[in-house]
Amino acid sequence: MLFIVIFSLFQSQEGFAGRKVQWQKFLNDTTMKPYNPTWRVQSAVVDNDNNIYLSSITNGWDSMVALITKVSPDGQILWRQTVFPIPNANGYQTNHKGKLYIDIDSNIVYISTGFDSLVQASPDSNGFFLLKKWTKNGTPINSFVDYLPDSCANIEDLTGIQILQNGDIYISGTSDNYHNIDIICRKYDKNFNKLFSYRQHQDLGTGILVNPSVIAIKDSLLNIAYSTDSNNFKNTYILQINTSSGDTIWQNNIHQATYYPSPLQLEIMQNSLYLVSNHLVKLNTSTGNIIAEDNLQYNPGNCIFDSTTSSIYSLHTSGAKAAQMTSRYDTNLVQQEIIPYPLWPYFMTKKDTVLSVLCP
Repeated sequence: MLFIVIFSLFQSQEGFAGRKVQWQKFLNDTTMKPYNPTWRVQSAVVDNDNNIYLSSITNGWDSMVALITKVSPDGQILWRQTVFPIPNANGYQTNHKGKLYIDIDSNIVYISTGFDSLVQASPDSNGFFLLKKWTKNGTPINSFVDYLPDSCANIEDLTGIQILQNGDIYISGTSDNYHNIDIICRKYDKNFNKLFSYRQHQDLGTGILVNPSVIAIKDSLLNIAYSTDSNNFKNTYILQINTSSGDTIWQNNIHQATYYPSPLQLEIMQNSLYLVSNHLVKLNTSTGNIIAEDNLQYNPGNCIFDSTTSSIYSLHTSGAKAAQMTSRYDTNLVQQEIIPYPLWPYFMTKKDTVLSVLCP
């Protein structure tokens, strides 16, 4: 069972006292009888007409039942579609980290990883990337199941997805298979035709994967970052690939520490590459060398890169100097402003001049 609550949000000195519930609704699916009635929302997007699109699965992890639901601005269910043609009747299962996007043609795109438990795919793997598309009215357009190479069936997270302005789709995933990892990246056009494929295999010995890969793209240059733990040293790697030739231009180990890095974020702003890990790092896009880094001992949560104001907003969640605040940096990572909060911050978004922070 899914439960949605929509709040009316506006700027107010009253804090949460000024918020009003517009509507609330249980999205109970009565047409399907999954083995486990526990439903989880994977992802949500809102179109220009304020309709809400939700992807949800049973069991909260791997699932044979994945649904896409469209909800109107006043809370009415407009349509619901299954991701797979025959739910609970074939071997397809999606991962819990599926994501929804609205593409350049205003269609609804669902991207996930998964595996086929019944068919051993050719040539030697049953893991896949799944892409599926519907119109805003719920009419299926097309789908594509892209099977992955040998030993790449266990991609547990899809943190590396970017859709470019021309509609091209980049997907990056990291397969963790008994201390052997594979960095996988694919490029598709808006019709899901595969344009580029990349794989890097690493034997970590007794090491493990800490953070799966994230990506940033500019022109034909693909930048990938990920973190590992080997012999109690936590390493954050970053590499750059030319998608036209497939060549690796450079690869660097940016961090080596004895503590776990935060979830990674990789961004390009004003022709510089920024890595969010245990702290903020600015890199030369041509060489991968470090240009600047902050040393405030705050672990950044999510960061917002605002090219219109040449500012970087970093939400600090923990660290040697744990703090309830957002820091604003210039492009050289010099702290310009501190924005404190009365509660512990969790997530941050920015639209125009309004900075919104979720505090649980």
